[in-house]
Formats: sequence, structure tokens, C-alpha cells
Amino acid sequence: MTFGDKLQYLRKTKGISQEELASQLNLSRQAISKWENNSSIPDVENIVKLSNIFDVPTDYLLKSEVEIAKLDIKDDSSQKKLKVNSFESIFIVMGFIGVFIMGILSAIRLLIL
Repeated sequence: MTFGDKLQYLRKTKGISQEELASQLNLSRQAISKWENNSSIPDVENIVKLSNIFDVPTDYLLKSEVEIAKLDIKDDSSQKKLKVNSFESIFIVMGFIGVFIMGILSAIRLLIL
């Protein structure tokens, strides 16, 4: 989805016309039309205003679906690494506890004999 597609979708979903959106941003209807047709893009200030009007993150407006999907994949892989590292840590600690207990049992056995 392009920026223009997203803007048009959000605007129509919210039920406001190009004129109404232009009025909220103190712009012309033609500016909104150019954005929706991908003839031009808004400046940073208007991106932030659009984000607030439609209650969406600026990343949603600016990034393509491919970029967003790549970010999600990176997040998933880092969570998997964290889980693997947690399991490794648990097994290492359990190993040390086992060795410690075996040492205590050996010491007790020597005391008894």
C-alpha cells in the first residue's frame, strides 16, 4: 500500500471528505488529492498531524508493508534468541546444582565411612 492508498483508506474509514481533512490541516483540497494520488507527499509536520487525526503511528503512514513485515520478523527472531538463551541458562544452572549436590553426597558418604 502506498502512502496515498493509506491516507485515502483512513480518511474514508473515518468518514471525512478531502475538504474536511484539508480544513483540519489548513490546506487546500487539492493538496490532499495530490497526496492520495501519490503526486506529492506531506511534510513532516503534516505527517504528524495526520498521525494524530487518524490515531495511527507515523511509521504506518510512511513505511511500506514490506518494511513493516521486515521489522516484525526481526522482532520475532530476537525473541526466539532470548528464549534460547534463557533455556541455556536454566540448563547450566541446573548442571551446577547437580554437581554441587553430588559433591555434598560424596562428602557425606566419606564422613559415614
